[in-house]
Amino acid sequence: MIRILFVIPYKEGEAVVQEVLAEKAYKKQIQYETLVAGVGERLTISQDRADAIISRGYTAATLKTVQPKIELRVTGFDIVRAVKECIDQYKCKKIAVIGTFHMVYGADSIQDLFDNAQVQCVTLEQEELLLPTMKKLQKQGTDAFIGGRSLYNTAKAMGISAVLLGFGREAVNKSIDEAIRAVEISRSEKAKSHRIQTIMDYAFEGILSADSQGTVVMANQYAANVLSGEKTEIIDQSIFKLFPGLPVDQVLKKGEHLLSRMYRLEKMTVSVNCVPLITKGEITGCVATFQDITRIQEEEEKIRKQLHKKGFVAKYQFENIIGSCRQMKDTIKTAEKFAGSDLNLYIYGETGTGKELFAQSIHNASKRKNGPFVAINCAALPENLLESELFGYVDGAFTGAAKGGKKGLFELAHNGTLFLDEIGELSLKLQARLLRVIQEREIMRLGDSKVIPVNVRVISASNKELYQAVEEGNFRQDLLYRLNVLCLSVPPLREREKDVLALIQYYIDKAVRDHGCTVYGIQKEAKHLILEYSWPGNVRELRNFCERLSVFCEDKLADEANVKTAIYSGRSGEAWYTEKTGKVKAINIEEKEKIISALKQCNYSRKRTAALLEIDSSTLYRKMKKYEIEV
Repeated sequence: MIRILFVIPYKEGEAVVQEVLAEKAYKKQIQYETLVAGVGERLTISQDRADAIISRGYTAATLKTVQPKIELRVTGFDIVRAVKECIDQYKCKKIAVIGTFHMVYGADSIQDLFDNAQVQCVTLEQEELLLPTMKKLQKQGTDAFIGGRSLYNTAKAMGISAVLLGFGREAVNKSIDEAIRAVEISRSEKAKSHRIQTIMDYAFEGILSADSQGTVVMANQYAANVLSGEKTEIIDQSIFKLFPGLPVDQVLKKGEHLLSRMYRLEKMTVSVNCVPLITKGEITGCVATFQDITRIQEEEEKIRKQLHKKGFVAKYQFENIIGSCRQMKDTIKTAEKFAGSDLNLYIYGETGTGKELFAQSIHNASKRKNGPFVAINCAALPENLLESELFGYVDGAFTGAAKGGKKGLFELAHNGTLFLDEIGELSLKLQARLLRVIQEREIMRLGDSKVIPVNVRVISASNKELYQAVEEGNFRQDLLYRLNVLCLSVPPLREREKDVLALIQYYIDKAVRDHGCTVYGIQKEAKHLILEYSWPGNVRELRNFCERLSVFCEDKLADEANVKTAIYSGRSGEAWYTEKTGKVKAINIEEKEKIISALKQCNYSRKRTAALLEIDSSTLYRKMKKYEIEV
């Protein structure tokens, strides 16, 4: 609902407003009221009275409000009607149309329409100048005036001929459309601003945004708590005063980046970052972030404790893997072979396919099963923390280092397996260190000069094609060769249709055991919905689906409505049908035909075919296996 307040110069205008609104297709979305403004009246309207205000002339010029203010602009039709009325009524020869810019703009262009009278347009923004202007024009031979309510009343008091400049349906219709657009834009901008502010307020660091002059235009609650206590006290302050001595001027003038600068506030020492905001090549401001160094150290310690509390034991074995389809049986069989080897292994698979499940199973089936299984997600930690976690550090290596130093994960995985998940997210710097460790089988802690030998099998995993990352310069080719001695590809759930129902039953049974829920299966009529869905989130998404189903399904067997709701919880309509298997199969058929055509063109040479398709050989082999292409 959009609330519009019409501030009109005369009561007769209410009928025009009502008439136009009655014809609007979206009239049910508009709630309106009219207010007749007296001559010379200075209106004060509360902020919550309307979403938009439509007014005209001097009232619009003097109206003070924070809502979108739309001016009821006089159209050419209104002026023509007023001039014709003036000529017919007073038989005048020289007419002056007086008003604000938007009231009389374009009035001069109608002169050619009237041969028997001269029409003059006078723009006047201040109502106080109306009387002297009219007297001056009267002396110059003007014998009639056209304008708003103020002019009309002034002219009548002077005994001068005058016509009240009304507003027609065209002006009202246009102003309503403009008001609705303004309200929608205003609401959208407020929603965006609120989202940004909410995100900023929940960040665990101070965030400030300043304009090109260094004036703070936005701040989050963390910054307010540290610097002042109230966000309103920070807004409009100079960032130079908030951080005296910090070379913010170099950021605003030269576009320099201040990163990890140590700065002493009254209460604490903080780490400050300040970078420029650049719009179309010009510096339009800057963003500064800062965080208490003590808190950073505490958070890092928490992360380390959580990692170590996880334990270094592999819980899963091959018998825990649910899969009876041919693709999964072949993958498990290959993984069992790889368990008998000590070579480094790379596991490729989409998010949620169970890469760590295979890594743990391989470890438990290998000769290292009595050794530690240490897992880390390379995307979960910042570069500096990840480096210290992988390789360890000695006492005093950096600020906040634990007394006595700490072993890294390579040392903790000695005589066992180190699982590096999301290996593609490693920085090039860490890739170089990791390559040396794998080649030399020895590590050096941060801040130390002593070499420590390690005996570790590295299993890495990623949901990205690392050969493509190599071509893009984001991953070292020599490291990939060291990691990808053996390669295991885990099939996505959409290629394991035979396993979907078995997996769902397993997770529903687990939900019954863990939570004592009502549902214990899926109706036969609803199973086709599950099989038609492509499961882009793979087994992880399927597990979440089962947990949602166990919460809101109150029957023993879930029906079609339950399944739809659980699959696309929070989404609207039947949009999920666009992601049915039919669409996926169509895409797969096209890809299969493309591979077969390339094989024929390259005389069935896999190496040449992979080069032609611009993919690596392992990816080609996996796709040929997927589409059952034999050569």
